Amino acid sequence: MHLYHIQNEQTQEILKKSDTFYEEDIENLVQRNPGLLFNQKLLLIGRQIITSTRKRIDLLGVDQMGRLIVIELKRGIAPRDMMAQILDYSSWLSKISERELEQIAKSYFQKYDLPYHTLHQAYQEFYKVKTIPRLGSDIVNVLFAENFQEDLINAVDYLKDQGVDIYLLEFSLFEKEEGEYIIVENLSIDENQDIEEPMKNDSKSFSNVTDRKNNRLVFTGIKKMFEQEFENWANQFDAEWSGFIIYQPRNGNWISIRSQWLVATGEVVLLFGLDIRNQSFVSWISYPKQYDGGKILELKRFLDEQQYGDEIERTKKGKYLIKHTRIAKILYTVESTDEFYLDDSKANSLVENEMPALMKAIEILLPKK
Repeated sequence: MHLYHIQNEQTQEILKKSDTFYEEDIENLVQRNPGLLFNQKLLLIGRQIITSTRKRIDLLGVDQMGRLIVIELKRGIAPRDMMAQILDYSSWLSKISERELEQIAKSYFQKYDLPYHTLHQAYQEFYKVKTIPRLGSDIVNVLFAENFQEDLINAVDYLKDQGVDIYLLEFSLFEKEEGEYIIVENLSIDENQDIEEPMKNDSKSFSNVTDRKNNRLVFTGIKKMFEQEFENWANQFDAEWSGFIIYQPRNGNWISIRSQWLVATGEVVLLFGLDIRNQSFVSWISYPKQYDGGKILELKRFLDEQQYGDEIERTKKGKYLIKHTRIAKILYTVESTDEFYLDDSKANSLVENEMPALMKAIEILLPKK
């Protein structure tokens, strides 16, 4: 990438900064200017945080949606293991308590002499809001480097398709006598991405289905319930398990909570989703078309008894549904989005009533360890 200064119809190339800068310099730059990552405010709450495995998280922030933003920095070309490293950090953060997160933030505020005493106070004052979401309920992974290897980009694309919040930010640093310049390019932008818009901070306990940020909070509650009640069950099968994942595209027409198990021919997926264009709350099972025939016959008989089989009309089927079979059920639908309000109790009731059937279906499909 080349950068030019144009003045009086004359162009002068601004050269890239020499190799004299270090990763610590980039860390300092991002710490002073965290908004350059996604062009929005970001409250930083940690730097060089030591994890339980004695590794260090470069920077940690909380965005206005209450999500933890894990930032890993790299001068030069980012190696493929950088992805595994940041996912390891996220795994550790997902298991720490609110008290531990509060202590991380307090230590950071004290070390850098910031005017905050607690994480909640910092959030309210920094974002100038009164209502606080559940802080740390979701995690976003950010890799920030000068260049990325092709195999790392491909791996991140796959993870994003599976619903993992992970982003590649490529930067170029330039210098001129008057100062320094940085260009940041998001290599992960696509039509399904949702990171830029802040959450609406209000006191509503329910929301119209078109209010996608509050829908996200409802599904975050479902995710917490799944993790508390179904994690041991989901981890008992002889297949690689993804955990419970929330997915919401940028256009806001769809949001879902899903869990998937990787088998030799593809993924077996359990899912609950809100299809806003069709004003429907749905559940489904999907599995590879090349799967054990005997099990599929048993599964179809069972799901037929449970009144599954409805297909939700979508504008594009995509590569996934060409290779997989989806058996769905509409749990709740209305004629107009104006009539459809989604709250925690309604969503939880729909999920809890249908979960036994989906658990049984997964048990038919997958062998236990």
